[in-house]
Amino acid sequence: MLGFLALGLGLCLIAGSFDVSLCRIASLSCVVASWLCEFTDLPWFLIIPVPLAIGLAIGTFNGVVIGKGGTKSPSNYACGLFYVG
Repeated sequence: MLGFLALGLGLCLIAGSFDVSLCRIASLSCVVASWLCEFTDLPWFLIIPVPLAIGLAIGTFNGVVIGKGGTKSPSNYACGLFYVG
């Protein structure tokens, strides 16, 4: 999982920004994975793609809002997003 996180953060750094929401998205993905392990009878190979898809969806949404929305400071947007949830 660290490889996926490093890849996502590396792409943000190459683009000239720093993604502060990465830790929150990773935490949410871990909580979803642990909930699926504990409360469902799914095998592990069906559980692993679910948190990856959740992280990908939230990261894509953040990227679209920051990229297309014209947000001047991605850090301000991410900090505001923390208080929504």
